[in-house]
Amino acid sequence: MTNGKGKFEEDLTILVSRLSVDMNDASREKLCKLKNDLVEMQRVNVVKINHSVMELVCAKYLILKSYDVQIEYPSVES
Repeated sequence: MTNGKGKFEEDLTILVSRLSVDMNDASREKLCKLKNDLVEMQRVNVVKINHSVMELVCAKYLILKSYDVQIEYPSVES
């Protein structure tokens, strides 16, 4: 049995493999980078699985429409 943190990464890896079936290599690579960014953010307890899944699902469609997608910019307070 994997711990919670290992399960997070495992779940996102499975999701990305399923989402990227119809994507070319460059787009798949972009989605994998986003997954890795989310895993790093989860390690510092910034994101949860539900939020991360929705980000990757939305990111796929934006990537396919040729948008550059990045995960969560910190907001700047004035």
